[in-house]
Amino acid sequence: MRRWQNVCDYRTYIDRVFSGQSPCASSENLTDEIKRTERIALSLRTRGGVPASDLKCFAQQTDEFIALGLLQESSGNFVLTRKGKALADSVAEAFL
Repeated sequence: MRRWQNVCDYRTYIDRVFSGQSPCASSENLTDEIKRTERIALSLRTRGGVPASDLKCFAQQTDEFIALGLLQESSGNFVLTRKGKALADSVAEAFL
């Protein structure tokens, strides 16, 4: 799987598209590790949270965040608490 980023300047984007060129400025291959970490970081910020099975190898971190009141387990998923949402970036970083 690949991810692309288009040029930032809209005029350059339009010029490239109308001249038949690609507006792509860069691209990268997404490894399984990148996809896994991004899925965790993004899912953590959703109402549904992250499946507990995705965080099995982070038992120490999840236990610590639960003890701190930042994370809770709900229906087999780990979900940020209200307090945890304020620190979502820091919590997500622990799982990367």
